[in-house]
Amino acid sequence: MFNAAKITNIHSPKTPCTNQTSYQLQRRNDLVRELRNDRMSRINQQKQKIIVKPSQSNTINFQEQQQIILQNKQHLDQVQQNQLLDKIASANQQISANLTKQSKVKQSYIQHKQNLFNQRNSQIQALRYEQNQEQEWERIHVLAADREQRIQVMNEAVTDFYVKKLQKEKTEQKLNKVIQKKNEIVQKEMEKCIQQIEKQNKQRTFHVNQKPLQTLAVKTIDAKIPPTVRAEEYWSGSIEQGQRTGQRGQAEERAGADGEKH
Repeated sequence: MFNAAKITNIHSPKTPCTNQTSYQLQRRNDLVRELRNDRMSRINQQKQKIIVKPSQSNTINFQEQQQIILQNKQHLDQVQQNQLLDKIASANQQISANLTKQSKVKQSYIQHKQNLFNQRNSQIQALRYEQNQEQEWERIHVLAADREQRIQVMNEAVTDFYVKKLQKEKTEQKLNKVIQKKNEIVQKEMEKCIQQIEKQNKQRTFHVNQKPLQTLAVKTIDAKIPPTVRAEEYWSGSIEQGQRTGQRGQAEERAGADGEKH
């Protein structure tokens, strides 16, 4: 009889196999090999149990005996082949079911990995978006701080400009007052000098040259100016000097005209 216990568990491998499909194909080949060995053993057993029926004449030739053995063998082969085909079909169905189950498990695993990958990508994109937002806010704060600093520098520059302008205006006002005061003093002294020169010219009986008279008038005017006015005149620059030169010219012209009259 066929021993079905040998193929009850086709998933118990003799040797470990990493790939499930290769393992199932190996088990299938092992199953076929076991069925073939079992078939040969059953055939040998049946050969020993065959009983040759005696003929009516009690004489059996060798050819008839061989014919009976051959028929019995063909019958056994057909039965064993049908059983083997049934078992192979059952094994194929089980293998197909296992492959379908493995395919579903594999598809579920792939889908799970894809979901994890998509979730991770979403998290990475969210983190990148937050990082970009933080960098953008930092850039905006830096620009705002830079803008405030520039505005402060511009305000300081404008304030400095107006302060300097005010100081310049005050200085110009002070210089104008000094120039005005000096001009008044010079005007008064020139008038006094002119009056003195006119008085001296009236007392003289001889003709006096114009140049010595002008030199005398200029020296007299310089001698009459106080020292403080001279320092302010030197500090104020060319404006006062030009005004003074013009006033001296007027005084010299007056002195020359008086000298020619006498």
